[in-house]
Amino acid sequence: MKRFFRTFAAAMALTLVTHAPASATPIAFDISWSGASFQNNATANAVLKLDDSLLALESTIIAPGFESFVMHVAGAGVGNGTFTVADFFNLQFLKAKDLDLSRELIGQTLGNGCLFGSSRGACGGGQGGEFKLTGFSSPTPSNTFYFEIMVGNGDRLLLTSIRPLAAAAVPEPGTLSLFVLAVLGLAGMLLLSNANPTTVRD
Repeated sequence: MKRFFRTFAAAMALTLVTHAPASATPIAFDISWSGASFQNNATANAVLKLDDSLLALESTIIAPGFESFVMHVAGAGVGNGTFTVADFFNLQFLKAKDLDLSRELIGQTLGNGCLFGSSRGACGGGQGGEFKLTGFSSPTPSNTFYFEIMVGNGDRLLLTSIRPLAAAAVPEPGTLSLFVLAVLGLAGMLLLSNANPTTVRD
């Protein structure tokens, strides 16, 4: 019996340790738009949280691994307020998979020689990438051109910054529980190995 419990504890500990899922590492971005290029006082700021693997998608990033998007618009004639992912039909990154996510994204060089955030000349037509918002209805901000949005009253804003926010690794659900169980299994194995053979017989 003692041998059975010792073997069981060791097997449980080994199984839990080797099959515990890796920690998820979501990334967060602080995103800014400004109306200064269009001679208006409107501004917008947003925080986007998602799994960085979604940046490789050339389609909507509202998919498994997407966490949240909260946007605040101020200074516009109409359309100020707070908007969340529920207000948008689509959020999309283009040509973001090869960017250095540890620093400012706007201005980074893409493999085609264009800078991420450029939208004119040879880098037009999406060659300079894109961060696109498509709202369900006004006054939700929506893109009118690459890296540009329009708020409720027609104020246009240019995307000026996408910078990473520090984000600690977040364990996937169950990871901590599996770790605890593994520790308990190892502890049980240790106790059994130290048990007095006169009190526990096979």
